[in-house]
Amino acid sequence: MIKLFRLSLIIFFTLQGFSAETPESFLNKVRQNYEGINSLELKMNYSLYKSHNSLDKYSFDQSVFLMYGTNTYRTVEDFELLTSDEFNLKIDNKEQRIFISNAVPAQILDYKIDVLLTFCEKLYVQDINGEKYIELLIKDEINLPFSKIKLIVTKDYLISQMTFYYSTKMDFSKDFFSKEESLPKLVVDYTYFKKGWRDKDNILSTANYINQSNQVIAGIGKYSNYEVIDLRSN
Repeated sequence: MIKLFRLSLIIFFTLQGFSAETPESFLNKVRQNYEGINSLELKMNYSLYKSHNSLDKYSFDQSVFLMYGTNTYRTVEDFELLTSDEFNLKIDNKEQRIFISNAVPAQILDYKIDVLLTFCEKLYVQDINGEKYIELLIKDEINLPFSKIKLIVTKDYLISQMTFYYSTKMDFSKDFFSKEESLPKLVVDYTYFKKGWRDKDNILSTANYINQSNQVIAGIGKYSNYEVIDLRSN
């Protein structure tokens, strides 16, 4: 359950209500930092809280997103996710399994901005020390796992933090016979952003993870004992 709360890495929204510039001009400046990028290194911290108002972290994880050309690499908890032109890899280091699936192009934006506009019911903006604090309320009828999202956008039009207020309860109990359900909050801090990243160590090369020989696919190196599961459709 907890892993599902960390899969949304980067979501950006159309912003409204800025007095100094139009929403369209502000959005274009934010987009310029993230769209059309051919190489990128991005680091994130994920902090999960048991409730919307809690100040105590229930769990903490770090994530990395690397991109060069059409190939990408992500770390999410115990998982490594790779995309390539030929196929995608999902490596479960805890269960020691490698899943191969059909190639699906990765994108920095998890949702299209114009689609997210239809999800927004109300939007509030506040200026604090040169940063924009945005609160986005999601329509009740929209089938999303969260009801509210808060963003912090720097003066350089970079998103430094996103907070997701979930509308789906999560059971935090470690006892099989009891429940401890509450509405969690996930805070994503974007701690490092750099364009022009170069894959000097061939991290994005699928040949560093699996070997294909005589129609047999097997993990190599530290993945040599991993079970390989091919989910590709013909």
